[in-house]
Amino acid sequence: LGPTTAAAAASELRKLLDTGTPCLQDVNATLPDGVFSCEELPPCEVTCAGPNREVLGLFSNRCGCHSEWLFHGFVLQILLAILVYVSMQVARTLLVEGVLRITW
Repeated sequence: LGPTTAAAAASELRKLLDTGTPCLQDVNATLPDGVFSCEELPPCEVTCAGPNREVLGLFSNRCGCHSEWLFHGFVLQILLAILVYVSMQVARTLLVEGVLRITW
């Protein structure tokens, strides 16, 4: 992603995820002296509707595509390096044999 594309994607994600309702609230979860008593804990109230499957699907697809492109890029880079190495070895061999035949 380029800088403008990344910024646009982040802005789009912020707009899609911003529901105006905070999902995390301050909870007093201190347990004095390490004593755990379920009766002392406040009941849990869920204040958000959960993950947006459409947004998660969109960005999961993008992430998968970018990962696949990265993998293919690495494979092509390695194959190109091997091709260059083999080509240089063949050219060196032919050059040395040619020089030897001319100067012998």
